[in-house]
Amino acid sequence: MSKKTKEQQLPEEHTDLSTSLKIAEQELAKLKEENKELKNRINSLDKSWTALFQETPMGVEIVDKEGTIIDCNPTMEILFDFKKEELIAHKINLFTGLSYPDYIKEAFF
Repeated sequence: MSKKTKEQQLPEEHTDLSTSLKIAEQELAKLKEENKELKNRINSLDKSWTALFQETPMGVEIVDKEGTIIDCNPTMEILFDFKKEELIAHKINLFTGLSYPDYIKEAFF
């Protein structure tokens, strides 16, 4: 039984290295285009989220697992008459006086 050379072991359509290189370059170009489209989509979603977060007439805060404010929108500043920097790093219940039921704490914190 004779051993096949590496070239003979490759699929027939890829035996020519220049053909393989062209195929790889085409695939890379496709991936780059897909990557560009995904980045544009993420950028668009980020802008939408930012506009919604910043301009909603409702106070919105983002809290971590411990209930500490990590971000808030301008409406929260108006509602509580504090600057964003004064709200961040404090527990949300300090400003609202609310205590979360256990099932909320278990689900979100």
